[in-house]
Amino acid sequence: MNPDSTCKTSCPLGYYKDEDERLCKKCQVACNQCFSSFNTDCPVCSSSGWWIAENECVLTCPSGYFQVVEVIKKCKPCSTKCKTCDGVGDSDCITCAASNEYSDDGTCVPCD
Repeated sequence: MNPDSTCKTSCPLGYYKDEDERLCKKCQVACNQCFSSFNTDCPVCSSSGWWIAENECVLTCPSGYFQVVEVIKKCKPCSTKCKTCDGVGDSDCITCAASNEYSDDGTCVPCD
């Protein structure tokens, strides 16, 4: 059942289908589209101020991720050699992950 008390096969934008209760329930406040009440089931955020990180809407990308604008604003993971980065490559590290250090060519490499 939709928020307007009518029966339909799908829920409107901003709502998800609760199969157990057979109701359309509102997504989390930051979600424009969701699959459940969990913050981590949100592939589309409600406004341009939010970023998608692992299907969760966040105001800033968490450590270990960098911001990229494709069709939507996303947080993508850094190289595993990076703690923080501004791109996906090993040479895009701002700081190196534990047990890595900067080499002469500016990339993070395992400590000797």
